[in-house]
Amino acid sequence: MNFSYDSTELIADAQETMQFYGSRFEVYAIYSLQSVDGQEYQYISGFVYAKEPICDEADTEDEYEQLISEWQGGLDLLKDTKNELMAIDRLIHLLNEQNSTI
Repeated sequence: MNFSYDSTELIADAQETMQFYGSRFEVYAIYSLQSVDGQEYQYISGFVYAKEPICDEADTEDEYEQLISEWQGGLDLLKDTKNELMAIDRLIHLLNEQNSTI
């Protein structure tokens, strides 16, 4: 049995990230498990930037503090999940595969 996971939104987010930072920008892919008919399937359910945001990425100090807070929250999530460091272009490739069939 094949399993596909709708990754349209994640693909769009990853493509936007790649346009801003470039194809070699590193992220952590976050993996989740889903059980279908007693069979477990692993899929990418999100991603977190590998590097801390810099001040230039925000228009205001408050916006920068928000970026840092979100990034730290994402890093905390990595402690409890399976994850893999990769370039954003690799993530997009995997998400496109996942979007069709796992």
